Amino acid sequence: MNELIAKIEQWAEDRNIIKGSKPIDQAMKLFFKNLDELADNVGKGRDCRDDLGDIFGSLGYYQQTVRAKHR
Repeated sequence: MNELIAKIEQWAEDRNIIKGSKPIDQAMKLFFKNLDELADNVGKGRDCRDDLGDIFGSLGYYQQTVRAKHR
């Protein structure tokens, strides 16, 4: 799990997601995009694995932006 988290963190840093956004940006994306997509796919009986991965990533990005802000 630690290796997966490290890869997600590196992916976000490589794309300037952390330095280029604020914690509120990541929270809004999580609540208004990722969770909406998950709810839609659950309601339609579709595979939700990609949605869950997006949520996991968004939570990690949120954590990173909070950490970066407090450095």
